[in-house]
Amino acid sequence: MKIENNILNQNAMSLKANPFLLPIIALMLFSFSAQSQVGLIDSLKSELPKAKNDTVTARIYHLLGQAYINSDLDSAIAYFDLGLPVAEKLKWEKGISVFMSDYSTVYSYKGDQPKAITYLESGLDFVVEDDALEINFNIQLGEAYSGLGDANKKEQYFVKANELIKKQKK
Repeated sequence: MKIENNILNQNAMSLKANPFLLPIIALMLFSFSAQSQVGLIDSLKSELPKAKNDTVTARIYHLLGQAYINSDLDSAIAYFDLGLPVAEKLKWEKGISVFMSDYSTVYSYKGDQPKAITYLESGLDFVVEDDALEINFNIQLGEAYSGLGDANKKEQYFVKANELIKKQKK
């Protein structure tokens, strides 16, 4: 990210003089970002054989899925499909809830709000004493119901998230 910021700063003056450079710079930034994602994915894949079948393995699958979530939703799902059973086998409630949130994000991106909601509601059952995660689930549920046009449910979940935020500040 530092490299990308330096490129942008170095070319800011050029952009004012020649606005046609903006698409070229944007392409350069995307290229740097894509290259770093490939490096991250390769690095995570190389760690999988070293990991025991424990929370580290589940976290690697989670991170691999996250690395694909903006570029290849099917690959993201494939890695979440590998990680969720590990978390379930370990009875790792936080891990299960995180994977449910991951699935909901994918299905939300695919425009399948009902499926996103199903994963969020299931995942919320596994949130234990983690206000930040519960806030996140409630916000995501509010957004999903907003996508369905259900203003009442949207408001219900946003109010719940707001209450949890206020509780955290105390």
